[in-house]
Amino acid sequence: MSVIFLETHKKILRKVKRRAFIIHGLGLVLTIIVFLFPAANKIETDLIREAYGVVKRHLVEVESRYRLLEILRNKPLTVGQALQIADVVIEESKVNRIPIYIVLGVIETESSFKTNSISSEGARGLMQLMPAIWNEYVKSDQLSGFSSKHDPALNVRVGIRYLSDLFKQYGDWRKVLKVYGGFINKSEKNYVKLVLSKAERYRKMIEGADGIYSSFEDYGVEKPKGNF
Repeated sequence: MSVIFLETHKKILRKVKRRAFIIHGLGLVLTIIVFLFPAANKIETDLIREAYGVVKRHLVEVESRYRLLEILRNKPLTVGQALQIADVVIEESKVNRIPIYIVLGVIETESSFKTNSISSEGARGLMQLMPAIWNEYVKSDQLSGFSSKHDPALNVRVGIRYLSDLFKQYGDWRKVLKVYGGFINKSEKNYVKLVLSKAERYRKMIEGADGIYSSFEDYGVEKPKGNF
């Protein structure tokens, strides 16, 4: 791991600790106010509760990014690529309700986190997207402002949106992964099992009381459901 990347991790960790201290402090103040002045200070209590929620959500985002960087730092990525990919994974997974560990499992299975991977059939990038899928999503209004097909972060962004659309269609992760891997009309050759086994390993690394997955609940988004 580079010195720059190590320093980035240290800065993020310091932010996590500072915000954790602030959250606990606000929680203590809120508890005291509610206990001593249950009715007279309802407005102040509501304001503090709202501030508490804002700080807590920010803490979850910072910690989510830190935990992802802990994983990405040992992958064949530059510092800039790892930082961008972490942000995209957190953002798109939250918006599209896709488990982050599924995304990581797909990337490792498809490309081993090698940004320049090209399959014999023409699939490209971290999430090994076929040209037809790539063109369909990149030409949409939402992604028209993004540029290069060689951009790893954009490749991941498109891949997550594709996974999201497949899950909306099939509602079952085994079917989704079979289609994603191109095995809809042929033997999957243990592809689905491989992705899910890697995803489970990542789940154990990132899921916890204060882990990445809690960000879904903090933002009022229901945890993604599926048959794993």
